[in-house]
Amino acid sequence: MAAKLAVGYTLDEIPNDITKKTPACFEPTIDYCVVKIPRFTFEKFAGADPTLTTAMKSVGEAMSIGRTFKEALQKGLRSMEIGLSGFNDPKKPAESEEQLIEKLRIPNPDRIVFLKQAISSGMTLDEIYAISAIDRWFLYNLKEIIDFENGLKTAANAGLDSLDREMLLAAKEYGFSDRQLAVIFGTDEFTFRNSERIKASNPFTNWWTRAAPSLKLSPRIIILLMRLKMRAENSSDKPRDPAGFLPYTVRTKTFQGSHTSVCTLSSTAGRKAPA
Repeated sequence: MAAKLAVGYTLDEIPNDITKKTPACFEPTIDYCVVKIPRFTFEKFAGADPTLTTAMKSVGEAMSIGRTFKEALQKGLRSMEIGLSGFNDPKKPAESEEQLIEKLRIPNPDRIVFLKQAISSGMTLDEIYAISAIDRWFLYNLKEIIDFENGLKTAANAGLDSLDREMLLAAKEYGFSDRQLAVIFGTDEFTFRNSERIKASNPFTNWWTRAAPSLKLSPRIIILLMRLKMRAENSSDKPRDPAGFLPYTVRTKTFQGSHTSVCTLSSTAGRKAPA
């Protein structure tokens, strides 16, 4: 594209290689949020400095899609394969306020979980911003996740029966996994997932494009959602629920200075939901 622009083409004259139907100047209106989180494995490199700088130190990344930033963030954290079920507390919390401030001040791979410790401990968002320089928009969203989780913990005092359909769907819109909810409601993940109340709120699949949802463009990807209802692409479309699925995995490996992405994709088998 840069070469075409250099020789005199304008953006409206260059077709979009992804959508195949829109020009390069087309600005899409999307109804989803994408979060990409880098993966670091400093434990494999003795003596490596875990401080994050402008130098590339990641060995891969996770990408997640959700209706909101909160949902996409928690999905992304689970996809990191580092033992997180979402926006969790740190496995080794900071032992003092000074240590916590240091964890927030210096960019490091675990700063996201120390943000939760800081917010949960009562540190204000302005204080965290002054220490970390992380934009307040992200801090507000993280606090909303924590506030919603505290509301779930209050409801959990009455047992799993207090989790009604609306609360469950709200939790899913905030990106909470079954494992997170099981811990909050004092049960195990298998029992939680197989309770009659949870079975009544089955997730379903939906198509996503890289442009406006009103345009039927290619390529499209399929993701798992839990909503009250789904927006059909046309009047004849019926909601689908998954018969089986596996995640799309991208792992980047470094070999002799070059980066090679190793991708695996398993197809999704879907069946139409009963009318």
